Amino acid sequence: MKILAIDTSTPVGSIAIVEGALLKAQHILNISATHNQRLLPGIDRILTDTDWTLDDLDGLAVSLGPGRFTGLRIGLSVVKGLAWATGKPLAGVPTLDALAANVPLAP
Repeated sequence: MKILAIDTSTPVGSIAIVEGALLKAQHILNISATHNQRLLPGIDRILTDTDWTLDDLDGLAVSLGPGRFTGLRIGLSVVKGLAWATGKPLAGVPTLDALAANVPLAP
């Protein structure tokens, strides 16, 4: 399953494409308070880097926070618009759940 995932909940946002459990590409938005200027060009860049289009994706994911209100609003609006325009399913992922999923279990 090919998923475009977006996180704009913090000043350092990110865009990633995953296929199954494999990270295919990642783009870091490492500029505070400019997600609105960098998000769509970043999505275009990551799709170009993978030679995929929005039609090739199976779904979209976006961070739900907690986080900065304006950053969350930008990310949610962009991904909801992409989901509506493409008919792709959309999943919201709480930011803390995503972080916890990356922490290895203690032995």
